[in-house]
Amino acid sequence: MAPASWRPPLENMIKINCDGAFNANDMSAASRWLASVSSALVAEVEAYRDGLQMIQTVGARDVILETDLAQLVSL
Repeated sequence: MAPASWRPPLENMIKINCDGAFNANDMSAASRWLASVSSALVAEVEAYRDGLQMIQTVGARDVILETDLAQLVSL
């Protein structure tokens, strides 16, 4: 599988790229500061949730959400 490359959104659309980070050694994560995160999936879900909240806050309608974690996409 070839790595995906970023593509700009279509005209009049907003594109949000969601990504979380997770360190298994000390159980820390970031999409924002998160305490007690247990996995990369949880960090990614939190980042995705932050993106959804931002969409709701600005009242956007034509939105593309992207993530790089296949496990999240398959949920």
